[in-house]
Parts: sequence; C-alpha cells; structure tokens
Amino acid sequence: MKSIRKRLSRDSKKILIIASKEESEYIVKKLLLDKHNYDSIKCFSHNVNDEMYVLINNVDKIYIGNNINENDKSKIIKYCLEREKTVYLVPGLYEIALVNSQISQINDMLVFKVDSMGLTFGQAVIKRVLDLAISFVGLFILLPFLFIISIMIKVYDGGPVFYKQKRVTKDNKIFDLYKFRTMVVDAEKNVGPVLAIEKDARITPIGRFLRTFRIDEIPQLFNVLKGDMSIVGPRPERPFFVQKYNQEVEDFKYRVFVKAGITGLAQVLGKYSTDPENKVKYDLLYIRNYSLLLDLKIIFNTVKTIFNKDSAKGVSQNKELDEISWY
Repeated sequence: MKSIRKRLSRDSKKILIIASKEESEYIVKKLLLDKHNYDSIKCFSHNVNDEMYVLINNVDKIYIGNNINENDKSKIIKYCLEREKTVYLVPGLYEIALVNSQISQINDMLVFKVDSMGLTFGQAVIKRVLDLAISFVGLFILLPFLFIISIMIKVYDGGPVFYKQKRVTKDNKIFDLYKFRTMVVDAEKNVGPVLAIEKDARITPIGRFLRTFRIDEIPQLFNVLKGDMSIVGPRPERPFFVQKYNQEVEDFKYRVFVKAGITGLAQVLGKYSTDPENKVKYDLLYIRNYSLLLDLKIIFNTVKTIFNKDSAKGVSQNKELDEISWY
C-alpha cells in the first residue's frame, strides 16, 4: 500500500485506487495533475482481502484499474454499492462496448445487444455531407489566411510550405496527409519517425505558433474533400506507429472502423501529450457513441480547445513521483 497526502480543503476527498502497482502509479500521476482537491490517496495493489475492505470503508471514492479481473471487480463494486461509495472504473473495450448497448430479451431473460463497431450506411452518408459542407466553406473563408501563412513559412527558411506524410485511415488505407510545415527541413532525416515532444528543437518559431493554435492542421480540409478523412474521427497515425501501437496498445486496431479525423473526442477531452493508451479509449468511445449531434459538439469544443495552449504541447517526459512512499 502507498499513501500520498495533500493539504486539506473544504471539499477534499479521500481516494482509494485498486489496481496493479504500475497502473496505480499511472492513475496517481493523473490525479496529481488534476485540479480537484483531496485529502489522501491510497493505492492497494494486492489480491482482494480484508485489508482492502477496511480501506474502502475509510475513503470517499474508489478507482478500479482496468487490469483487475472481472470476478474481483464484481466483488469490489458490490461491496462499494452496499456502502454507498462512489466508484470509478478505468474502462477497457468490454466496458466501452456496453455503452449505448440495446436492452433485449430471450424469453424472460435480460440480455444486452452489442452492435459491431463502425457506422451504418445512413450514418456514413450524413457524416460525408457534413464533411463536404464544412471543408468546402472552411477553405473558401480561410483562403486569404492560408495564403499569408504560406508566405510566412516560405520567407522564414525558403523550405517547402506544405508537409506531406503517409498516414493510415479507415480499413488501414494509407493516404498522403497535408499539413503546413512546422519543423525544419528534413527534421527526421537522422532520427527517423519520432513523436514531437515539448520544446522540440526541430520546431521552427513560426511552426510553434501554428501548432499552438493547430493552424498547421488546416490543409487537411483538402484531405476531407478527397474523402481520405472526416472532420471528426480518430487522428490518423503513421504506418510505423500503427504497427507499433497495434502490438503495444490494447484494442488500438479498432480505431480504423471509421475514417480518420482532423479532430476527435481524444483531442477535445485529452491533450496532444495524452498517451496512446488513453487516446484509443476516447476514440473507441466516439465510435460507439457516434451521432451527428456528437460531431457538432466536438467541432464546437475544438474551437475552444484551440485556445488552450496545454492541449497543443508535445508528449511530456515522465517525472518520478518523489512524494510516493511504499509500505
């Protein structure tokens, strides 16, 4: 068990995390970055036993990790419900698949119907109409602005204005994604494909400005017109990272049931630095909950997110939690 203490406040809470040691530490890091106040965080990383139940009795909120087996998870939830404790589950595909599932029956037996991932034909048509309307109008309005940005990039170092890169979209189709160039010419010549990080030396001053407000993504409206992408959907990854994440990130392969998007639920609720494990959960939740209204909400919230500088930062480097002590 490990315990972290913070300053008491009027609305502070006592929290218990039940997960593996690795996942517990990950959840703790996220809680420390959160703005909510808490009195203490305790992490239980052993098999279910009496000590865990005692801990549950003395906290306000319980977080259950995704790696807890279903039998233990069921026992913990039942115990918490009986004592009116608030429970938070870190979801996996199983939990996400049940979102918006249909209630059905076999005779008098209750069952949940879980539909396949992806859009129906009607949903795909509606989504395409929205994509065409927004991309066409957007390009028409932004054309003078795009011209000014192009001149700025060209004047800065004489390099190409646009950057073309292979990405993966629906059904693992590979396409050329367009962006304004934000890095020095041949940025990956010596290092190969790597993710951008905070304060990346390869990013030009103009590029940093474009990334801060995600202006570098605007040329992808041409990709939407071509049909390679949608306005809203999982962000397209490079083939190198798709192969890597398919092996390392559980359920990553299900993202390609819909077209890749310029923005998505992961971009609105997460940050640029949000890790692939969490981004894929947002992506799957989006696919599971797709509706025209959801797309419009994500587009609206994307505009607000653009002005949040933290959302555009690169991948953060891990920091040790020195204040954690083990018992």
